[in-house]
Amino acid sequence: MFVSFNGSLIEDKNFKIGKENRSFKYGDGFFETILCLNGEIKLIDFHFDRLLAACKVFQYKVPKTFNLKFLKNEIVQLLEINKLSFARIRLMLYRQGAGLYQPKTNAFDYLIECIKISKSKYSFNEKGLEIGLFDEIPKCASSISRFKTNNCLPYVLAAVYKKQNQYDECILLNQFGRVADSISSNVFIVNNEIIKTPPIEEGGVEGVMQRNVIALLKESNFKIKFQKLKVKDLEDADEIFLTNAIRGVQWVEHFNENKYNNSTSKAIVDLLNI
Repeated sequence: MFVSFNGSLIEDKNFKIGKENRSFKYGDGFFETILCLNGEIKLIDFHFDRLLAACKVFQYKVPKTFNLKFLKNEIVQLLEINKLSFARIRLMLYRQGAGLYQPKTNAFDYLIECIKISKSKYSFNEKGLEIGLFDEIPKCASSISRFKTNNCLPYVLAAVYKKQNQYDECILLNQFGRVADSISSNVFIVNNEIIKTPPIEEGGVEGVMQRNVIALLKESNFKIKFQKLKVKDLEDADEIFLTNAIRGVQWVEHFNENKYNNSTSKAIVDLLNI
């Protein structure tokens, strides 16, 4: 398999990072996880919007040539050399150069990887998820919490907790004890036919699939709103579902001994495949 590093295609076994790498040393970077189905790079416009927003907050200097058309071409070249039409793509940006906490430059390097996946469309999970609550380390809301940064410790420790307790996924809370997001997804609830999801100010990642689902729901005349959610709101919900760029929509069957239905989740999966 090949990776793309700053536009050069390199066999992954030959790709190495140096000891001064700022992502390795300080987590000075962020990433996007992108889905390709049958050669179509899904939601790439939304991914690029979030990438540019992250570059602005991280104060990375973006060359004029690094635009959406350029990025699409870089991804397509990598997929072609790896002979993949269905793939999970990971794009990472990190600040170049050495230095301690204070960087010596605001230029960035980028790395694109891809792996083969078996899915051919967004699918409905017939078996609902059983999710838990990870409240040991809060996902603190800030100007960078909306991005997928290279410092993922709250999510890593939540994933460890998930495995130890045999959950399918875990909810993370913000510093106020309210719902931020889950390990790899945004959180939605349905209550009395109103769909609710936490606003970005609550500390969750600004998900591209969350953005896409909200647009689809509005077009289809569903009632939807941003709302701060407490754990009790999840417990009292008629339905809970999770969204992310790779899996699409997943419905939750159990949380804190509560059981949920899936009619809205199933309808959204149908909308995603139109």
